[in-house]
Amino acid sequence: MHDYGILDINLINKFAAEYIAKSPLNTQLFPFAIEVLEYLKKNYQLHILTNGFDSVQNIKLATSGIDRYFEQVITAEKAGFQKPDPNIFRYALRQVGSKPSECIMIGDDLLGDVIGAENVGIQGVYFNPNKIKHNEDVVHEISSLNELKTLL
Repeated sequence: MHDYGILDINLINKFAAEYIAKSPLNTQLFPFAIEVLEYLKKNYQLHILTNGFDSVQNIKLATSGIDRYFEQVITAEKAGFQKPDPNIFRYALRQVGSKPSECIMIGDDLLGDVIGAENVGIQGVYFNPNKIKHNEDVVHEISSLNELKTLL
């Protein structure tokens, strides 16, 4: 909040606490999310790699009803690194016991998720529901989660 000229540390802490309390309650899913998770769960091990906080992610997954699809939730908080740092991807690979060639990273952050994963040899799929224009050369780009069923 320093960028806005607000130097009140109590106000900053209040905003941070409110974000952590309310963020996990936003549980609206993208269209086809459940159908695609059902399909993927039958064929793949699913994990989450996020820059989010442990407590927020676990609550968000549980309240949205999708926690049962994922074997592990790996957060930047646990890893000590944030995406796109290659070390968070290496940490995740160690946690799930996989090699980069055995994994696919599906994400909506082009730089953090897709480019970050591809920089360590993990194939990336850019989920771009708003069809935001970009200049990156990505192998796979989808605008609907349903496209994953034909892509994978």
